[in-house]
Amino acid sequence: MEIPSTGRAIINQQFNIVEILIPTKKNYLFIFIPLVAIATWFFTDMLKGFGNIFQEGGVFIWFWLAWMGFILINVFRSWLWTLIGEEQIEVSQGVLSISRKWDFLSRSANYDLKEATYFRAEENNSYRNNSLWSNYTAGNKGTGTLCFEYGSKTIKFGENLSETEGNYILKVLRDKKLLTDINFVL
Repeated sequence: MEIPSTGRAIINQQFNIVEILIPTKKNYLFIFIPLVAIATWFFTDMLKGFGNIFQEGGVFIWFWLAWMGFILINVFRSWLWTLIGEEQIEVSQGVLSISRKWDFLSRSANYDLKEATYFRAEENNSYRNNSLWSNYTAGNKGTGTLCFEYGSKTIKFGENLSETEGNYILKVLRDKKLLTDINFVL
């Protein structure tokens, strides 16, 4: 009996549903640097005193605070995604559902498997996926090892999986008869 790869993906198989959870690839430098930057920014402003900033800045200070708030929200979102986020893929009765848990600005997507073709595992070795900031969520939408054609679009998911693990996931879906031979041809 073949022992499955002990990769990052957690595969939960039920009678006619397969749920795949893929935790994010942890980049501890990316977790540490924003915390230090935000703490430094906050404490230096506390030492200067927030009161003086509001009296001297006028209208400009409100634009600056709005811009810094926007940046902080995006840094927090990316930090949270890197720390505890996971991609959730659910395949059941002709529907493939992809969502990102703990990425509070993303939406889940549902795809009809009758329309989905050419399922494959392609390892993406681009610079963006191997760089220090590869887990930054703004740049990661639509990347992944698993992909398929849906209409005129190529849908990618399974972020930072190896090609071997991607092929194993496709084999599990094929063995459960959730994906048929029609889903693998172009």
